[in-house]
Amino acid sequence: MIELRASSTTLVVDERRGARAVSLTFGGDEVLGSSTPEPGDLADFYDGAFLLAPFAGRLPAAGVAAGRRRIALEPTHRDGHVDHGLMHSSVWTVADRSDLSVTLETRVGEPWVTPARARIRWSVAEDRIAATLRWDSELPGPVVLGWHPWFREELRGSRGSVILDGGRWVDGAGRDTAPPPPPRDAVVHALRSDPVVVWPGVLGLRLESAQARAWIVCETFPGAFCVEPLSDLPTRLGDPDGARRHATLSWSVSRVPTPA
Repeated sequence: MIELRASSTTLVVDERRGARAVSLTFGGDEVLGSSTPEPGDLADFYDGAFLLAPFAGRLPAAGVAAGRRRIALEPTHRDGHVDHGLMHSSVWTVADRSDLSVTLETRVGEPWVTPARARIRWSVAEDRIAATLRWDSELPGPVVLGWHPWFREELRGSRGSVILDGGRWVDGAGRDTAPPPPPRDAVVHALRSDPVVVWPGVLGLRLESAQARAWIVCETFPGAFCVEPLSDLPTRLGDPDGARRHATLSWSVSRVPTPA
């Protein structure tokens, strides 16, 4: 475990579980949570804040087309689909570390279409944490990056929620659709401003990502909810125009004034 601290902000990263954040506290309040795994699903999908790479969302076990190839993947669910990329549970190596930041890296090989290296840099400052995920592959290939944080449903008796400013919701095929009723488990894009997670009267957090082209909002599990920045719509993974050698997704979480 790696602990980074700046004033009353503390971040703990587990390099043996996908370089995920397993704890994030602001002024002593733990904001990351966990939920109960669905039957047949991986427990590693249900806690902390972990990365999604080289794809986000859900793929069939048959995989994804990459040029003339089809990448076949090992299912992560008993129903036969594959969720949340290939790196959520992998072991990472520390490449650089200071009192306020840590950089970790790992490599990806088969069954993905091309060998690649991934690097994460976590950093802390007073009332703020930031993370950057960089993907570098030897050949152009499909890639959609993301971050998957679980936020606690309740904090000191206050129930958390996410505030979204505008945006367009999309269905499983990437087509614009009507806003879903709560509880939501859907993709939104074209937001007018950054999402804000609030526990009224207790804490507010602004989620910033200049590179995010879409966000997944999931409120359907007990105990925690998710607001996930993505580098592109999940349905864009197999798009020939989306093939690339390099990709980067940065995001940050900052403490903001709390609504009553």
